Amino acid sequence: MSTIRVHDIEGISTYSNTVRVPSGHTLDIDGDLRLPVYTTATLPGSGTEGQLVYDSSTKSIKVWNGNAWANAGITQSGDGSSELSPAVSAAAILQQNPSASTGFYWIKNETMDVPVRVYCDMSYDGGGWMLLAYGYVYDTATSGNNRALPNLNCNDQTYSYNPTSRASTHGLVPPMGEQKTAVQLTRASTQWIMAAGSNPSTGGVDSYSYIYRFNIPSPSQTDFANHSTDNAAGFATSTVTITGLKGDVGSWSRYCFTRSIGATWSDTYPTGYGCVDGSGVRGWNANGGPFFPSVHSGSEPRNNGTGWYAGPDVYNGRVEYTYRGWYRPQGSVNMTGQTSIWTK
Repeated sequence: MSTIRVHDIEGISTYSNTVRVPSGHTLDIDGDLRLPVYTTATLPGSGTEGQLVYDSSTKSIKVWNGNAWANAGITQSGDGSSELSPAVSAAAILQQNPSASTGFYWIKNETMDVPVRVYCDMSYDGGGWMLLAYGYVYDTATSGNNRALPNLNCNDQTYSYNPTSRASTHGLVPPMGEQKTAVQLTRASTQWIMAAGSNPSTGGVDSYSYIYRFNIPSPSQTDFANHSTDNAAGFATSTVTITGLKGDVGSWSRYCFTRSIGATWSDTYPTGYGCVDGSGVRGWNANGGPFFPSVHSGSEPRNNGTGWYAGPDVYNGRVEYTYRGWYRPQGSVNMTGQTSIWTK
């Protein structure tokens, strides 16, 4: 076999500087093949159909499909059974397979860079609910056993996600870097369920004692920005209608910040997800709900105590602080047990 040693191979300008292997011939590579490397932010604005690159932000190979950079080898609108066959939502899986059971499925909607394995409830209230996050209120105020809900726009791997072993802890659907999966799943949804009480290790929405459903105020605007009173000046608010499906059965008109689907105290404690019964969305006293405390409680310079976490878009959030526990819609506070947020 002949050997040609070169440093650069350049195409001829007459042929668009392209080096071509003619049809019927094979380029046999014994060594390594390295694709051009970009971050998501630096990907070319367009490419040639079939062109491959490597995205170092999402750790994935992408192909230009003629319209956009798509993950190579992934079949969109799949059945959710594998990373290479993700579904766009749990509801889409049920449309294909009405007998799908509650459990893990691979999900990737059009705004996500990579598929994520998400725990899905396929039976409660029509099924198709995807678990974004869960927390645990062991006791009101401060306790070393409390695990407040993570901030839903977290973009690192601080929190685990073990929905089949979630008792007494907290977790967040994997963010996969700047993808912020909880944000992308909510933006592609229309409804939220907040379920709490008891302390299930596994199971779907019906594993909880109290279940509340409402429409997401503005899915496209949802970014879960830090909505503590130190940071939420000027944030728009929305009215939502809460429907109690279990534990508290009824309907209530409530208020929340539009961007974050949350509320806060007048001095940032507590700050979390859900609603209150005052249009100011701040400074309530045992009013409103459902409201679940989150590590969004806290903002600089509040930097003392134990259990603090300085994560994305929230400073000094305290995982052990759950002032008055979680709140029910009609003013009941000091509620304990697990908290969870599901989207559809």
